[in-house]
Amino acid sequence: MPTAEIKLATWKACLLGVFLSVTGVSASFAQSNLGFLRDSPAARFDAEDWKLLREAVQDVLDSEEDATTKTWKNEATGNHGSVTLVNSYRTADGRECRRLRMDNYADGLTGSGKQTMCQDAGGTWRPDTG
Repeated sequence: MPTAEIKLATWKACLLGVFLSVTGVSASFAQSNLGFLRDSPAARFDAEDWKLLREAVQDVLDSEEDATTKTWKNEATGNHGSVTLVNSYRTADGRECRRLRMDNYADGLTGSGKQTMCQDAGGTWRPDTG
């Protein structure tokens, strides 16, 4: 399985997808008004937090063992979290997918959610939209 870097924009989309799936907010509302993110841990992340989160997610995506957990912590900010591989599967059309649980903490805020990531034809992990 090729390892691909996860882009920051992809991760922001992933976290947005987690938020939408947890809260039930419609995608059209989210696209028109992203103010709700100001009260999420991700709104308090600095560049190093995002880097550490992306590395944790990449490690879990590269794992082939369900229940693998990777934790991250930015000593400078105190922000931290964990990413767990809930399960792996292959779709009917042959895509490799991973269901992740992400728990993040920043400045007293807690956020949790699940997101499915699937590899595209080029091997890049992307949030599953289907």
